[in-house]
Amino acid sequence: MTDYFRSIPADCPYLFYRMKKGVYHPLGDFKKAWMSSLAKAGIKNFRFHDTRHVSATQLLDNGTPEQVVLQVGGWKTNMLRTYYHRSGKQAMSLVRFDQGGGHALDTIEVARAVAS
Repeated sequence: MTDYFRSIPADCPYLFYRMKKGVYHPLGDFKKAWMSSLAKAGIKNFRFHDTRHVSATQLLDNGTPEQVVLQVGGWKTNMLRTYYHRSGKQAMSLVRFDQGGGHALDTIEVARAVAS
């Protein structure tokens, strides 16, 4: 998709478009085109909107500041609680436990979180 988005002409006002007689036109029925593309690719149970979740997660996991992700996503409020999906294993790798005098840990719960 990156190659596609980078190939959109600068003067084209549409994210998904078709060209007819040298004029840009909107794709038309996006849902129909999306469903057709999924069928051709053999992908089931995937909505275009799901790409927002994937994008937000990958941007954050790759070190993009939260404020930048919010701007790219077009969110006025912090929607990252909805759109960011860090795995349990990733989350546990970020936790730092105090070696002395810290809180006692339920190692069974930690193991469950890491396994998920």
